[in-house]
Amino acid sequence: MAACPGKRGKSTCSGLLYRCKKCGNVGCDRGGDGECTNQAFRSGKCRKCGALGQKENFR
Repeated sequence: MAACPGKRGKSTCSGLLYRCKKCGNVGCDRGGDGECTNQAFRSGKCRKCGALGQKENFR
């Protein structure tokens, strides 16, 4: 599994990367908005297309 290269504050995020099965958006999943510069999901919901329950591990 791949680690997120985005930034959380002043450090690297390193969270797991996920891909949206509906639109292909790739990034990490965080509980709040804007927690990472590469955040693609918020609590399992795709921030690009709004799909819920469509995330899969990205390798």
